[in-house]
Amino acid sequence: MEKCVLACIHGGQMLDVVRGLRKEFDVPIISFVIWEYAEKELNLTPEQMKDEGILYSFPQYYYEHIEEVEKLPWSELDRLQVETEDRLGIPNNTMLVSYERSFLRVNDYRKARNIQLLNLMFAEMMLSEISPIFFLCGREAYLRNILADALINSGVPSMSTTIACHLEGRLIGLDSRGRQLGMPEAFERLMTGGEVDYDAGDIKEADDRLEEFLNRPTRPDFVDTNSRSFVKCAKVALTHGMKAIYNHMKLYLENRSDRETGVLESSVKSIQGWPAKAVRMSVIEHTDFLVKEPDYSRKFFYLPLHYTPEVTDMFYGSEYSHHEGFVMNLAKRLPSDCCLYVKDHTSMVGLRTLSFYSRLKKQYNIEMINPNVSTFDLLGKCEAVVTVTGTAGWEGYLMNKPVVVLGDVFYNFLPGVLHANLFEKDFLSKVKEYLADFTPDAKERQAAMRANCVSSKLVSRGFNGVDLFNVQDHAQDYAHAVKHLFDLWEEWLIENNNGGKGGRVCEE
Repeated sequence: MEKCVLACIHGGQMLDVVRGLRKEFDVPIISFVIWEYAEKELNLTPEQMKDEGILYSFPQYYYEHIEEVEKLPWSELDRLQVETEDRLGIPNNTMLVSYERSFLRVNDYRKARNIQLLNLMFAEMMLSEISPIFFLCGREAYLRNILADALINSGVPSMSTTIACHLEGRLIGLDSRGRQLGMPEAFERLMTGGEVDYDAGDIKEADDRLEEFLNRPTRPDFVDTNSRSFVKCAKVALTHGMKAIYNHMKLYLENRSDRETGVLESSVKSIQGWPAKAVRMSVIEHTDFLVKEPDYSRKFFYLPLHYTPEVTDMFYGSEYSHHEGFVMNLAKRLPSDCCLYVKDHTSMVGLRTLSFYSRLKKQYNIEMINPNVSTFDLLGKCEAVVTVTGTAGWEGYLMNKPVVVLGDVFYNFLPGVLHANLFEKDFLSKVKEYLADFTPDAKERQAAMRANCVSSKLVSRGFNGVDLFNVQDHAQDYAHAVKHLFDLWEEWLIENNNGGKGGRVCEE
């Protein structure tokens, strides 16, 4: 079989990326599409398909095989899933996959199992026909996770990408456990005086970015863009609401596979939830239901919640994806002289029920903070920041604050960060010991920011990476950055990216 690079297509704009990857890797780029609406957006003729290369379609595979899978007895369904996983070399992707958001909308166990088996069969079919040398993937989708695990098991590197925190336009590579490729090695070298091993411009950029952040820490632009308020959402609904409803309903009705696999949510269900959402937004914005002026004289740990459902907590922090239970458990395990200040993600305003906050507020040592309160005010006054995988942990670390990380995230290897398991018996004793011994280290903080920079690759100063799907304006630069990271870390990925997080995770 001919060597190729495997990549996932999210929509028409990704064709420019595919062309860029083809130029950089100088091998065919084999693509696959998960969503039917994205496939239709491509709108490729058979002649254009020959130019673009092979495009595997999960929606078409779904239509061809769903009826035969639906007819399988339970015993046969179970047997086929286990055997297919074994052939692919996947440890165990579990019966229901908590990190696949679309499965939450299926709301039917048998249907979800059918979809799961079809994903496995589709992956096996593809890998029987192609021979990838590299897989550029995103890890939150079940199909991409299957392919990444299967390829890593066969010695083929798989990597996802994102923009480096506080380094505009710089792309980083991530392995299956959220580790930034090259950052630990660069950090260790920089801590022992290895600045000369790296580009002086990258070192200066990192130092400038750190100084700028420390002097004027501000919320990133995308936080303000995504933040929710009653007035803002009302304006959007009045100006774009009817058009958005029509477009969404059209997508939902015209794309059966997306509808049945949970990719698209019913417009009716979404509209039915608007009145309740508006009430919640109004309460949070115009009342003191959530604390708008925290008492900074108290000793407190700061816990910023994630947007959910999202890859940050469903995959990299899956043990803590049930937010209410997780917060309750954390509050029970804090030092007795500290309380817990919990602030929700700005994009979650109106999405959670008010009872979620009410139940947490009843706990004697929990304060629920209004999402509009500045994260940097809370970071500056807290005893420590606790996070699963959040950027607030990285920001707190740069601000010389103690940081307790519970999930898999790019900075949890740093000596000044405590990477802990909330559910271990000695969690509290570890936290107390960490706080007692904590001493801010300016050299370590500088080396961490430098390592974050030198292990990344510049795409473009105009590329903010908030939405990696929209990269057409920087497609060739993006592809070049991906190739650069692949060349540096191909062997490392094969040696260290073992087993993913499909279920039974391989031991370190």
